[in-house]
Amino acid sequence: MRKLIQIMIVTILAALVALSAYRIYVKRPKCNVIATVNKEPVYVDDFKRSVEINARRNPAYKLTREAVNDEVNILIDKKLLIQEAKARKLDSSGHFRDTIKNFWEQTLIRELMEFEGKKAALNIEVSDAEVKDLYDKLAHRKTFQLVKSPDKIFITTLMSTKPASIKWQKTIGPMGYSDISSKFMLDVFKLKKADMKVFKNDDEYYLFYVSGDEKVTLPLFEEMRSGLKNRLLEEKKQEKFQVWLNDIRSKASIKVNKEVLGKLNDTH
Repeated sequence: MRKLIQIMIVTILAALVALSAYRIYVKRPKCNVIATVNKEPVYVDDFKRSVEINARRNPAYKLTREAVNDEVNILIDKKLLIQEAKARKLDSSGHFRDTIKNFWEQTLIRELMEFEGKKAALNIEVSDAEVKDLYDKLAHRKTFQLVKSPDKIFITTLMSTKPASIKWQKTIGPMGYSDISSKFMLDVFKLKKADMKVFKNDDEYYLFYVSGDEKVTLPLFEEMRSGLKNRLLEEKKQEKFQVWLNDIRSKASIKVNKEVLGKLNDTH
């Protein structure tokens, strides 16, 4: 059954690719053909797409006469390699089908994320106060002491104890704002030196104490303003995308096979 499904997926993908190729071929007049390789055309559109990709990868890229010849030769070589691979029937291997399927899925996801990102960006604003706040956070490297326990009463009782008398379980840091990858620690980082506070994460309670706060020398604010604003814009876009994704997820029918999941966890 699984093999049948794989064959159906590959067949559908192949049909889509063939249909797209047919449509492109029908719409493209002969004047758009740069070259033919064993009677197979290399189109101007292919050339333009390749140039566009190179320009995105390298802002200093210039389309000189030499660069044009190089690009055309690369497209010809690519066409030859594809023809040779097909002649050896490499396109019918399981590895090739899996690669095509993965590429197709990744491309769809990337296109969707770019579309949603552009849509989200239309309603996103970053204030000067937010940029300044980020600049101030980057100017600190903090060290934290912590104790964690599922017992809320035990953790909250420690709040009335002097930090020097607490048997801390772990030291984190010194760490900067850019070192943080979890929303939980972003909230913890807001604490100032000598602050002590209880946080809950999943089923655990944490007591954090800021034992150190080092100042970091940064370039002038005006020199960093533009980059920091772009960073905040990207973060807000990611947040909006995650909200959108969570909404999609909440409406979907998702069933996790706990037995299989348990076996996977046991192997790691």
